[in-house]
Amino acid sequence: EELDVKLPKNGSGSRKYITSWVDSLKLPYLDACFKESFRLHPALGTVLERVVPLSGAKICGEWIPGGTIVGCHTWVLGRHKETFGEDVEAFRPERWLEDDAEKVAMMNRALLQFGAGSRTCIKKNISLLEMYKLVPSFLKSFRVRHAIPIALDVDIGGVADTNLSRGAQITLENPEKEWILVI
Repeated sequence: EELDVKLPKNGSGSRKYITSWVDSLKLPYLDACFKESFRLHPALGTVLERVVPLSGAKICGEWIPGGTIVGCHTWVLGRHKETFGEDVEAFRPERWLEDDAEKVAMMNRALLQFGAGSRTCIKKNISLLEMYKLVPSFLKSFRVRHAIPIALDVDIGGVADTNLSRGAQITLENPEKEWILVI
């Protein structure tokens, strides 16, 4: 719905659509969906290690001697209840659209899907550009639906599994052509 309201119409009548970077920045709900995806499924699967300076440091109220290796895992950061709320296991993009600017800033600081500081991924900006342009362009150009209705299974952790990894079909409809993808 946000795409239809906030993105300009294609004057040619075709469903082919390429989103500009400027237009992609007008999509706060899509931005929130990306952030929520980054939070729940961070690309980094390892601990982000740092070495405490030789002089030592106080971290979270604890004195850590110099030379100690400390770190945090991005998966753990994304599920920190004090930062993201009690419903940390739920995919809820709306948490990024709340009015509390201080809380949203704290959540943004906890997103380390591309690392941070001097160790930020050098391809971060091009990756974000690609995602923020490709996804709305794709969704604006095609109607996406499950070709075969699927049931949601819930595993013991309470996370929904749509069975897409087991051969579900997705239909992409476009007035000019219809594709069925088997994933």
